[in-house]
Amino acid sequence: MSFQFNFSIHDNNGSETSDVINSRMPDDETDGQQSEEAVKNLAKEVKPVQPFISTSDIVDELELCPGIRMKCIGSRSIEARLEGSDYDSCITQSAKKETDLIPNVYEGGLKVWECTFDLVRYLSESRVPLAGLSVLDLGCGAGLPGIYALHQDAAHVCFQDFNEEVITQLTIPNAALNTEANRLLHNCRFVTGDWGHIGNDLIPSQRYDIILTSETIYSTDSIPNLHKLIERTLKPDGTVYVAAKTHYFGVGGGTRLFEDYVHSQGEFNIDTCKQFTEGLQREILVMKRKNLQG
Repeated sequence: MSFQFNFSIHDNNGSETSDVINSRMPDDETDGQQSEEAVKNLAKEVKPVQPFISTSDIVDELELCPGIRMKCIGSRSIEARLEGSDYDSCITQSAKKETDLIPNVYEGGLKVWECTFDLVRYLSESRVPLAGLSVLDLGCGAGLPGIYALHQDAAHVCFQDFNEEVITQLTIPNAALNTEANRLLHNCRFVTGDWGHIGNDLIPSQRYDIILTSETIYSTDSIPNLHKLIERTLKPDGTVYVAAKTHYFGVGGGTRLFEDYVHSQGEFNIDTCKQFTEGLQREILVMKRKNLQG
């Protein structure tokens, strides 16, 4: 069965305007052979540069749940602009292949996946406190959960995605559409790259009160690096919210496999706090460190 996600998002004026800071490699990264794609996906911080939004962008307005609406630029706007350039774009590659997933090249970041709506809905309906807290949005794509946190007066939000193009063409412009420029420049950070390549210089240890991640456990291969990054970056009393499908047909991941891995590592308690039964079964998982829960 093919694995396909579909929806729309937002665009920037072009990645050539973005300042990039390369990350140091983690200590356990080998110096040996790295593929061209691995080198391309080393972690970086991307600095927003005005103008954040192109006048040609087609902007959609999404209702994430009752009372919560956000602006997003349609993915076709981004694909069309990159298609007309000489730049070798992973987004263009995915459009030509008519797929939302090219492993280790493009991880579907232009799509607003179904569980993103679930996560924002859960945070809103459960009134999860975010004011004054530091929040990490892992695998952010359009950045909607992180933007919701900004709307709830989070003190700081770090947006992270695998692809630099997604950050420059989608996440930063979406943040600009939905929050004040001053908050974007002073209360947000934008990090790109593979989870295994993100060092302390980009996402400091025990920095975040809340970690949000949606539709990021579809690949079993990526779960160890995701768990390791969560373990390192979450504050001792912090909380993680994972929104995902119970099973991802065709790629093998899902909530039960993720739970099994978390239990095997012994660092976190993990529980299902919400289930969605319409359509494919989906869940919200909550994680907290064991040393706080006895």
